[in-house]
Amino acid sequence: MKKKMRIDIKIIKKVFLILIVFVVLSYGYNQSKNMFKGPEIFITSPDPFSSIYGNTIKIIGQANRANFLLLNGNQIYTDNNGHFEEQLLAPFGYNIIKLQAKDNFGHEKIVVLEYLVKAKKSLSTK
Repeated sequence: MKKKMRIDIKIIKKVFLILIVFVVLSYGYNQSKNMFKGPEIFITSPDPFSSIYGNTIKIIGQANRANFLLLNGNQIYTDNNGHFEEQLLAPFGYNIIKLQAKDNFGHEKIVVLEYLVKAKKSLSTK
């Protein structure tokens, strides 16, 4: 009877040890998985490939896991939640805007936006 109980305790110790190792590895993976994903860029406004009336474009979006953000080669800044809002003076016609995000691990994300900038709509009185 004592021998049987001793074997059961050894099995319980091994199962408990395996469970602890699994929990520690799962926690480590969960905490570090975003590190391997790299930065993300989401554009809220304006919609890509849309027409813009007037010569200013207000780019609104969010950059996740990005430590360095460039808009057409110029650094822009985000708030603590990763939101950004930048206004650009754009010539009339076809415009290409390049957003580039980098993180500390060398990952990079580039988003190219295309817009057609038109003169403001005139109000005609007929």
